[in-house]
Amino acid sequence: MVTYSEIICDYFMVQQEDVRLQDELAENPAGFFRKMALYMKNAIPMFNRPPEAKEWLKHTDPDWTAVSIETEQLMNPGDTVDTGAAGYEMMSAGIIEEDDLGTPSYRSVDTEYDSETGEVTINEVVESGVELQFDFYTDGTFDYELTDEMKGILGLCVQYVWERRFNNDFLSRTPKIHDDSFTTGNESNWISKGTERMKMIYGQLNSALISFEQGLAAMETLPRANKFRKPLY
Repeated sequence: MVTYSEIICDYFMVQQEDVRLQDELAENPAGFFRKMALYMKNAIPMFNRPPEAKEWLKHTDPDWTAVSIETEQLMNPGDTVDTGAAGYEMMSAGIIEEDDLGTPSYRSVDTEYDSETGEVTINEVVESGVELQFDFYTDGTFDYELTDEMKGILGLCVQYVWERRFNNDFLSRTPKIHDDSFTTGNESNWISKGTERMKMIYGQLNSALISFEQGLAAMETLPRANKFRKPLY
């Protein structure tokens, strides 16, 4: 069974060297896959050559939820929380903290999750009056087995969607005030370089789709006796 997480970790993240992704995966796996499932949702329709690919890529969407509570008293190792979220494959727990400037951050908490009951056991001390967040996730799956080539193409599709998001960032493309006390990067150059990179990534994806489609066509048209003939040396 091919899962969303396999495509994301083994085929997308191998190509996209982004330390932010690695940190998110280590800190909050369930929340990370929940977010990346949205990129998969947009990436799957890009695998559109040949047209039959739509049928081959039938899938079951992932399931997720989140529960947030504010602790009313000190929690010690061994204490449990009934989240009411049973039946999920994965759970991550963490504390939402704010720095002196009010910027929120996430710090993971060591816990154990009972998927049958939805209870979470706390394995470390958690102070009272803090926001404790639980993320739950069940992976999405593809109905049919996919070849390594198809998985690689899906990884390229996710990469393109990921890059397109940052290339379309509104604040980065908005002209800003420049004076002697404050300077920023040149927005025009940033847009041009981003456009060039998007063209490169799309070219890689399109080439992979064409090659895949041509390979299938060759397998359909070559006589069966030639399909398994040993190459000449």
